[in-house]
Amino acid sequence: MVFLPVEVSEASTRQAAPRVRRRPKAVEVTLVGGRRLRVDPDIDPDTLCRLVQALEQA
Repeated sequence: MVFLPVEVSEASTRQAAPRVRRRPKAVEVTLVGGRRLRVDPDIDPDTLCRLVQALEQA
């Protein structure tokens, strides 16, 4: 997690443009032996754990 400095000033008369937060399309996990697994960032942690265990046993 990265924290950036913030400066608070008086409200201006112009409206700030809405910020769009971009999320990664996928998270890549490199397993032992060089296998790579790409999953959605919102994957359930328990599901990811079971998936990694199954792949490492294969």
